[in-house]
Amino acid sequence: MTDRWAVHEPAISDLIDESSHVGGIFSMEYDQCSILVNDYWTQEAGGLPRHTLLLARPMVQAVTPEEGDPTDDEWAVPGVNTDESIAETDSIIEEPDHAMLLRVKGPADLPTETRLKTNRHDAIRQTVTSQNGSKPSEEDVADLLTQREMQYSGISAKVLGTFYFDDPKDDEDAYSEPNIDRILRYGSDIQNVFSAGNYIVYKLQDKALSWVASYPSHRSDVQVEIGEVKYTSTRIWDEDDRPSVSIPIEDFIGTKTALFGMTRTGKSNAMKILATAIEEADEDVGQLLFDPSGEYAYANDQDEKALADLGDTTTIYKYGAKPGEENVKPLRSNLLDPENLNIAYLRVQQVLTDKTSNYIRDFLTVQPPSVEEIINAESPSTKERLKRVHFAYLALLAKQLDLPPDWGPEFEEDSNYPWLGVKDELVQYINEEHGVGVPRPGGHDLKMEANLLVPFWEGVAENIDGFNQRYRDLTDRDKDWVNEELRKVLKMFSTTGQSGHRLLSELIDFHNVDSDIDAAEEIYRDLSDGQIVVVDISNGKSEVVQQETTRITHAILSTSMRRFQDPEEDDDDLPIIQLYLEEAHQHFDKDRYRNSDEQNPYVQLAKEGAKFKIGMTYATQEVSDIDPRVLSNTANWIVTHLNSKKEINELANYYNFEDFEHGIRNVEDVGFARIKTDSGEYIVPAKISLFDIDWLVNEMGYDRDELEDRAAERRSDNDEVAGTAAAEPMLTDEDD
Repeated sequence: MTDRWAVHEPAISDLIDESSHVGGIFSMEYDQCSILVNDYWTQEAGGLPRHTLLLARPMVQAVTPEEGDPTDDEWAVPGVNTDESIAETDSIIEEPDHAMLLRVKGPADLPTETRLKTNRHDAIRQTVTSQNGSKPSEEDVADLLTQREMQYSGISAKVLGTFYFDDPKDDEDAYSEPNIDRILRYGSDIQNVFSAGNYIVYKLQDKALSWVASYPSHRSDVQVEIGEVKYTSTRIWDEDDRPSVSIPIEDFIGTKTALFGMTRTGKSNAMKILATAIEEADEDVGQLLFDPSGEYAYANDQDEKALADLGDTTTIYKYGAKPGEENVKPLRSNLLDPENLNIAYLRVQQVLTDKTSNYIRDFLTVQPPSVEEIINAESPSTKERLKRVHFAYLALLAKQLDLPPDWGPEFEEDSNYPWLGVKDELVQYINEEHGVGVPRPGGHDLKMEANLLVPFWEGVAENIDGFNQRYRDLTDRDKDWVNEELRKVLKMFSTTGQSGHRLLSELIDFHNVDSDIDAAEEIYRDLSDGQIVVVDISNGKSEVVQQETTRITHAILSTSMRRFQDPEEDDDDLPIIQLYLEEAHQHFDKDRYRNSDEQNPYVQLAKEGAKFKIGMTYATQEVSDIDPRVLSNTANWIVTHLNSKKEINELANYYNFEDFEHGIRNVEDVGFARIKTDSGEYIVPAKISLFDIDWLVNEMGYDRDELEDRAAERRSDNDEVAGTAAAEPMLTDEDD
């Protein structure tokens, strides 16, 4: 027989040759069947656990009924009354043209179940009540004939579908192997229910199990071994039998993939494997991973390797990046650029979020107006109020950050932007009362430039009430120049009895005065170049981490949307990007998804990401919080352990995950997953490989010595960086 494994297209007989006989079907329905099994057969096959994949092949051809054949309750094979029909029953099928794929559900009663139960009861009673108690002798065991009879039992199995032969010319896109005259296709149903008990059942093993569990990845241009078939946590007989499971990696590019499971059940390990496999399959795909725990950027006890160990294909962005860290870029922007004031606001929130002083809490409620808000203000008076808070906030940042001498931004959209309405008498008041030395405007407008930005606002902050009184005297108005929102910002200038602006010294870790672009723009460029980008936000506060994640995601989505809508841009030039999200329920829960007015980038990605060539791999343990429309459009599913019946019930609404409820809820083995891929026809239980050096070398083809050397260098660099960071003094708030 031709060895079709060599060309990845076996015959049904090849699958059977690699499998173990376990029984035969005695009752058949369209979606389930009952199988006669024997303890000896199942033990020889290495057990028959729940969810075992079985193959049922026809043994004999159906015969033509003849007149006078026994019917109804008479036990006889139709056609036995004639020589011709006897010949027909002897026609054993040597090479079956189809085989049914089954999955074990549980026990089933045999027609003789009552008698068998009585025999088993009598036998075990004799054994346990023997004179030897728990150590029965040979005399206490049932006779051989009775034992053989009792070993028969029934198994209920779900009918998944049918493997059958077909002409490859019928579907040229399905398979292009020139040396194959027929291919083995899969249909997710059966075409007939045969009443005759002529289906022999086999437990798939070795190459056959690997081929079926991986189907149809053998027809993929790039298939990646993601793990091995695993039915149970208990492994007694199959310790050496670990058939591999491969996936077609193109299923995971530009699509939605869900990873559901409790914390520390292997979701991040699976994400690393997927990201590495995609990188090796298509170097043009950019991949962005937000890393709230530092487990993608750095190795840990559970996952032996990090994505950064892959070398130049991975770039890490992080807060407080230090010189000398390989392939690490600072998650920094020019915080003194007025167009980056929203970024500066997020950084301020991160630095001060754990402070409890009232003046700090008041300050954190102020979100500085953006340049766009100022330019688009409805009235001159509104524009002036927005400018005051805007420039005061910039001046406060400049107290701790180096303000370039040529600082003085201007915008074509509004030439009046840098000019602040301040009467000459008010500037004179500041200079005389506080000796500040702000250049006099000689009119009613003061230009916010480097030489006066900080001095002017320091002068106003020195005596807010006095400045307001002087303004009211000059204008004869009962209205303050410094309103309550501006006052909250100006109170941060003071260091009398408080730390004030000194608390913002940590902003230097997020500031890069030489940066021409926002870090989000730089990330988009790296993604366009096919890089794996890890944004390490493990040292950030949870609120700020979520804000920063949202900001970067929004920037990436907006850029791709703008390019997609640009008539001069070719859609083929759009970069393919795969985004990875932890704690996904926080990003596109049901309420956010249904609120069409909310411009949530995750909701937009879930709805329209594929149009802009942005795929999404999301992980969570809260299935019920994800909007059903997101779940319905999810192509790939990887489910580990969930301890909540509510979450499993929600999961049961999709595919056949209800069949796996017991294992999902009760088995906590790390990496034990149930996998359904976009092109896969059925769910496969598997143990996902550990993202370690062996997997990288054996499956991805990395050089072991290079990986070990790179990991050692990174550990050394990180130790040096950590030592430098530990030597730096910490600033504390005197009020707290």
